[in-house]
Amino acid sequence: MFLVRWFIKITSIIPGILVFAPKRYFLGNVKTTLGYRKPAIIALNHTSFLDYIEVLAMFFFRRVDVLVSESMYNWSPVTRFLLKAMGVIKVSDVTGNMTSTLEAIEKIKKGHLILIFPEGKIETTKEMYEYKQGAALIALESGAPIVPIYHDGNVGLFTRAKAFIGSEIYAGDHCLESDSLTEAAAKLTKVIYDKTKSFHDCYYRYFYTKDEKKPKRGKHVNFKYLFVKYTAIPMIKLLIRPRII
Repeated sequence: MFLVRWFIKITSIIPGILVFAPKRYFLGNVKTTLGYRKPAIIALNHTSFLDYIEVLAMFFFRRVDVLVSESMYNWSPVTRFLLKAMGVIKVSDVTGNMTSTLEAIEKIKKGHLILIFPEGKIETTKEMYEYKQGAALIALESGAPIVPIYHDGNVGLFTRAKAFIGSEIYAGDHCLESDSLTEAAAKLTKVIYDKTKSFHDCYYRYFYTKDEKKPKRGKHVNFKYLFVKYTAIPMIKLLIRPRII
């Protein structure tokens, strides 16, 4: 799996640079993703199936293990093989069990980065969904910091996504020793959400255009964006086919 993982990374350098590498805005004390050398939990809003690839492009020289839903893991043998090779941690769609949390903690002990989508589902509107407590629980149990990131999911050949990367969030800075695990997880989850939401608001304040006759529309919603989006549909249907029951 090690060789497969690096083969995928190496053969993805050019498309990763041309299409998936977002323009990064560092809003904390670290000014490059190379500064995140230690184990950490990346908490990212979820805009599409390409989010994981964008993170790989941002943290290319780090091992990034991602938590994904059980349904995505079981979509097809090809998808399952690729996810397993790239370090997937399977999360139960029914119980959201502690097995995935314990596995993530073990990965952190090995020095890996953990990618988690706290919303638990892909955004379908301009607003972020409520964050679940998975990232906070892993941070509380492992002691690893959380790196909050907001990105716009603007992937295309001639336009770049924007990613806002914040300072590391440590559980000890926001939770008391007297807090129960439930209370601490709730506090930390709110901190992560509020920080990421501030990046979201910053994006919509400074990078969105406004037409008096039309609702707000992102600058990336143009012919080039739509061309890339619809030409990718055949490959998406080939590898990630929904199962209708």
